[in-house]
Amino acid sequence: MLEIHNFRISEHFTTHTLITWEIKPTFEDVSNYLFELLRADSANGEYTLLASLSDQYIYLDEFPIGSRLATYYYKIQVRNIITGDTVMYGPIWFRQGLDDENIAIAREIIRRNDLVLKNYIGQPAFVFQKRTFGEKCTACYDPIKEVVLKSQCDICFRTGYKGGYFNPIPIWYSAQSDTEQVMLNEMGKHENADKLIWTGVFPIIHPGDIIVPAQGRDRYRVVSVQGRTALRGKNVRQMLALKALPYGDVEFKIPIPNITTFPTYILGNEYPYKRIDNYTYLSEYTTDRIFITQKYKFLVKENTIELYDTPIGIIEVFDEDNNQLTDGADYTLVGKTVTINRTCDELYNNIYTLKYFVEQRQEI
Repeated sequence: MLEIHNFRISEHFTTHTLITWEIKPTFEDVSNYLFELLRADSANGEYTLLASLSDQYIYLDEFPIGSRLATYYYKIQVRNIITGDTVMYGPIWFRQGLDDENIAIAREIIRRNDLVLKNYIGQPAFVFQKRTFGEKCTACYDPIKEVVLKSQCDICFRTGYKGGYFNPIPIWYSAQSDTEQVMLNEMGKHENADKLIWTGVFPIIHPGDIIVPAQGRDRYRVVSVQGRTALRGKNVRQMLALKALPYGDVEFKIPIPNITTFPTYILGNEYPYKRIDNYTYLSEYTTDRIFITQKYKFLVKENTIELYDTPIGIIEVFDEDNNQLTDGADYTLVGKTVTINRTCDELYNNIYTLKYFVEQRQEI
């Protein structure tokens, strides 16, 4: 049975909590296990399943909007899908603090950084976080000497752990002008194409991770995190120094799955308080269109919601209790404006979820 350790709240972002955990070194097949993450709002309360994950050790939990000073409790259940055995770990807990001016300003900085990256200067890329725990590689790892015996192992990619790197996480980044050098020495010609980049607050990137731009064939290793820009303890961006990997290195064999999602924060545009909690958490990319999940909280007395772009076809609208509204009877859509057929007083402080498609080439 796999053993969990370092189950913790790793980072508190302005609208999310990052929960991470690790497993102790093992030669078991980790694909035989599921990690079921649960959350409750009291120590002895009823726990709700947030996610059931396979070979993943990170979860970004979105705060329920409007739950100021709430305390959240988390447990994780390890389930062997072959034998059915389970082991429970936790709880751990986190209390969301007051949404004071510092948090509101940090949230606005994060929003603007992500908006600038996605809409103007950013480039898409994938972060492969290096494995430092988990299932050991049986092809090249010596458990007695505790060393990797092959430098070109395509099972662990020189990390000593099967798979080498966790599943890639898509990001947006901006790079300074590339450092390009060609040096001649007794070993021949050496080309340098290193980068200095900055990106948002998630995921937390460490030296040894691999950055793969979505366009081009180059791959880079993070050699240093030169600094995380913070506002009174709240991270708002990361500065990274990258080293270009020589073509032919085993890291070029790391497969890139067909990822169709890119994280993006699209918050309200009124600084720093009004509509600060309105954001898109995830945009799902397909071949010709983008699927948008948009949450909106009525923080002023009104009954209209402005969509990020003109939707393709019908949209789905859900109220705070996850009841789906009926087009025409409960709401109307004209262009990008959704009007909820309720009074402003009834809508005030309520949350609505809207789901719809837009054309892929449109800016969101």
